[in-house]
Order: sequence, then structure tokens, then C-alpha cells
Amino acid sequence: MAVKSKTGPGEYLRNSLWHTGDIADQVRLLWKDKRNVGWKDKVSYRWFLQHRPQVGYIRARFYEGPNLVADTGVKIDNSMRGGRLGVFCFSQENIIWSNLKYRCNDTIPGDYQEYIAQNPK
Repeated sequence: MAVKSKTGPGEYLRNSLWHTGDIADQVRLLWKDKRNVGWKDKVSYRWFLQHRPQVGYIRARFYEGPNLVADTGVKIDNSMRGGRLGVFCFSQENIIWSNLKYRCNDTIPGDYQEYIAQNPK
């Protein structure tokens, strides 16, 4: 989800985050898992997010142990040219976020060119 709220923190943004979809001047849904399954209790998940603002590339992969459980595929979104990265949970209790790291990297992932070739504008 891309958050670009014109109102900032408050009830309207909170309700927009809860809603699954786009809300004008608040949030835009970039991807939703078609399987529509939730997280399992007491299971550790890893996720790997790649974002290259210079070309709009976004891709997230989610793992349970060594197994890939969800993959957004390549998404192109040029609205996010920088800003903050954060994690957020609405309804699951007792979450432990651990070993969170980020780094800046200008290398364009190899699947970007393949995606562009298959999806011309």
C-alpha cells in the first residue's frame, strides 16, 4: 500500500488503512494476495522488499522458513520517489518484529528489463 495522506495522522487515515483498496488523497493499494489468507499464529515470516524509485520498481516476497508463500511480482509505481519505510499491523496481537534492516541500493534488479519488455506502455 502506498500512503500519501493529505490529512496526515488521524481517523480518516486510520480508516483508509483499514479499507482494502484505494482511497483518494490517502492510500493506494499496490497489490493484494489473491489467495486471501492470513498469517499463521506463532510462525516466523521473512520478507524481502526491493524498491528502486528511479524506475518505479517495487517487488516484495514473503517466506515461511525457506518456502516462498507470496510474491507480488514486479510492480511499477512512480509515485513513491522517497520517504519512509515502516511496518504496520492492524489486527494481530503480540507481534514481534525482529532483525529489520534496510539499505540503499541503486542496482536495478534483472527482472525489471524483462518486465518492461513484456509490458510496454
